[in-house]
Parts: sequence; structure tokens; C-alpha cells
Amino acid sequence: MNNLWYLVQNLFRKKEKELFFRKNTYVENWSQYVPIAGSVDLVTMTVPARCSMRLISFGNYSGTVAAWGTIYWEFFVDGSVIYPYNRIMDPLGYSGSRQGIQDVNISGGHTLIIRANNPTAAICGMGIILEWELSSFEEM
Repeated sequence: MNNLWYLVQNLFRKKEKELFFRKNTYVENWSQYVPIAGSVDLVTMTVPARCSMRLISFGNYSGTVAAWGTIYWEFFVDGSVIYPYNRIMDPLGYSGSRQGIQDVNISGGHTLIIRANNPTAAICGMGIILEWELSSFEEM
């Protein structure tokens, strides 16, 4: 009887493992030269399983001032464009003052791509700064 009681207690202890919610915030810079009439994926991130990602803020920049209004950035999740971040042609903040991003949440297993596009006839240095939050439930 004692062995049975011990087994039942262990079963309940295993089910009572505590889960806690963890949130971490990250800020990262990416830049690259984008070829003439070409595009480059500046960011490709797959959200880990059992996690979610929330984009907080974004700043874009170009080393070719004359290209503003022609060059553009796009956000994709699993190959689908995220509206209204599907054709960003204007400066949106900069590294010291990023612009807030609203309603972009990505669940675990999905992939975020941020693409820089250069339809001009010159090579352009393009980049971004991105702030995001990664949340997960973890066992103690």
C-alpha cells in the first residue's frame, strides 16, 4: 500500500511542475550592400517552438540619400507579406529613435524575413535596426 501511495504522490508532483513566463527584449542592427536592381534578405529568423515573437520598433537607413523614395523594405512571415510593412519607402526612425511597430506577433515555428529592395541603377548600402520581444513558457 505504501508503494502505491508513493507512486500516486509522484504522479501528482510531476503534473504540478511550475511553468513560468519569460520575456526577453532584443535590439539588433543589420546592413548590407544591395546590388543594382536586386534584393537582399537582411533578416531571416525562425521563432523557436513554444515561443512567440512581438516586433516592437524598427528603423531603416540607406547610405545612398538620393535613393530614398525608390528603395524599399518588406516584412514577410512564411513568405506572406505583412501589411502595412509591405513596401516601406520612407525613413522610419533611425538607430537612436526607432518607430513603433504595431500588431506584428509571430508564433513559434514561423519565419520572419525582412527584405531590402533596390530597383535603382546603383549599388545601395541599406540597413535596419529592429527591436523585438521573445516570450516563452518554461518549466522550473
